[in-house]
Amino acid sequence: MSRNQQVVRYGERWAVRSEGNTRVTSIYDSKEEAVSEAKKIARNTASSVMIYSSKYNLEETDETERSRF
Repeated sequence: MSRNQQVVRYGERWAVRSEGNTRVTSIYDSKEEAVSEAKKIARNTASSVMIYSSKYNLEETDETERSRF
């Protein structure tokens, strides 16, 4: 199984990164855009999405269909 995808605050923007990485995969202007991209990556890599608030608290975890098998 691949590393989970995290949606995190990145300055005034939002970023997607693989769990455990300090470097981000991509940066977006809105949280919604970042969540959408993280879900696409998670589906392709059989991982989950972890969505954090702007205060760095875990808000939600979304398991993709492929990560359940």
